[in-house]
Amino acid sequence: NSPLEQVSARFPGDVHLMSTTAAYDCEGKTSFYLDTTNTQHNFWGSSLSTEHPDVQKSGMEHVDVTLMNLNRLLKENTIPGDWVMVKMDIEGAEWD
Repeated sequence: NSPLEQVSARFPGDVHLMSTTAAYDCEGKTSFYLDTTNTQHNFWGSSLSTEHPDVQKSGMEHVDVTLMNLNRLLKENTIPGDWVMVKMDIEGAEWD
């Protein structure tokens, strides 16, 4: 079990893991393209974009991911007084 899974198990209903989900401005499914070649920077070129140079060098290898609207998730599951922490690895979105 990963450390996040352990925390989720300790706080059921309060901690939600969505490790195979991409935050986006709409909901649906998409391809997430993997950087399999850039070992120097821990494969930091993975991206939703097919245009990223590391994605292209990796032969466009991809996995399918679910897209979710983070704003909607927060609006439907929190109230104004809640304290919310979102941990997110943006995986190349700054390049997109």
